[in-house]
Amino acid sequence: MLTIVNIRVSKIKTGLKKALNYDYHALVLMDGDGQHDPHHIPLLASGISEADMVVGSRFNEGAPEGMALQRRFSNNLTTKLMGYVTGYKLSDSQCGFRAISPQAARLFLDIPYNDYVYESEVLYLASKKKLLINEKPISCSYNGEKSYITGISIFNYIIFTLKLFLSKLKRED
Repeated sequence: MLTIVNIRVSKIKTGLKKALNYDYHALVLMDGDGQHDPHHIPLLASGISEADMVVGSRFNEGAPEGMALQRRFSNNLTTKLMGYVTGYKLSDSQCGFRAISPQAARLFLDIPYNDYVYESEVLYLASKKKLLINEKPISCSYNGEKSYITGISIFNYIIFTLKLFLSKLKRED
C-alpha cells in the first residue's frame, strides 16, 4: 500500500513516527514545494531492498533546468563537505526526496534540528551507524521559483557544518 503524506521540514519526525506504526517496506520523504515528480516514488522505494536509504539525485544527469546558479553552487559545496565528513560519495546531499527503511527511520527520530540542517544530520548519523546509502536519478522542476531558505537557516547550517568539519578534523588527529 502506498500512502503519500505531504509534511513540512519541521514535521518530518512527526510523519516518520506515525508511519512507523504501519508495516511499510519504505518511507518516502518528498519536499512539499512541487519540485519533485511523484512518479519517482516507486523508483526510490524499490531501492530500499538494497540500501538503508535512497537519496534522489537531481545531478546524476547534469544540473536541473532552471536551478539558480547560487543554489547549484551551495549544493555542490555542501555535498562535497558532507562527503568529506561522512564518507558518502553522493552527487546531491541536499535533496529532500528520499526513501528510508523503517529501521533507519527509527534512528532519525531524535535529531534535534527541525530545519534544513535535518537532511545533513540524517546523513551524518547514518555514517556513524554505517548505514548503506544509494542514489537514484530523479527529475526536478524549478520554473524560476524563489528560494524560501532564510538567513537564519543558512546561519544555522553553516554552524552545523563547521561543527561537523571540526569534529572530523579532531578525530583524524
